[in-house]
Amino acid sequence: ISNLVSETMIDSKQRDLIDTILASANNLVDAVNDIVKISTIDVRQLKESKVTFDLYSSIESVLQLFSDKESRDLAISIRQDNTLTNQVIGDPVRIKQFFLNFLEKVTREENIRLKSRINIQILNSKETDREVTLRFNILVSRMSTDPKKAATSEEAAFVPIDLKKIDLSIPDRLIQLLGGILTIESFDYETLFTFNLTFQKSDIKIRKEIS
Repeated sequence: ISNLVSETMIDSKQRDLIDTILASANNLVDAVNDIVKISTIDVRQLKESKVTFDLYSSIESVLQLFSDKESRDLAISIRQDNTLTNQVIGDPVRIKQFFLNFLEKVTREENIRLKSRINIQILNSKETDREVTLRFNILVSRMSTDPKKAATSEEAAFVPIDLKKIDLSIPDRLIQLLGGILTIESFDYETLFTFNLTFQKSDIKIRKEIS
């Protein structure tokens, strides 16, 4: 958020304050990373909330945080089901935490320069007067940006996800806490992550569909 604010029309004093926030945030991130190395995050300790929220807006706000990478190393698309017309009642914090943690894990791998393409599809699987079950399909493909591999062939440049090297325990537990099961299906050059989540329906209509 500080990065986004810093790109707006602000004066020098405001920019200095924003830069201070950014520096402090970076220090905090480093401190948290050190803590994570020696402890286990128990997402069950997070307080669950049940509020009315726009699912697509919540996910888009997370994707926007990756916008600085998007032009270079990351391309993300999201497609919604236009039959979903109402906001839902659930836990937007855990939804956001899942996508934040998940995207960080699948787009980054040590010692490999990657360009990732992620297609997110949300389908209205089942709907009643009170509830709606949504199916989330997340298709991930990755290519090496190493000039040597790219020069060989497009096929050689693809980098399949090595699930043994990526710790998806936190995203998996978050989906379980939300009432779903994260399943993974690997293809030659793509990996498909899927889960179903059921929400209570709100009477509030969602904003205009994503174009």
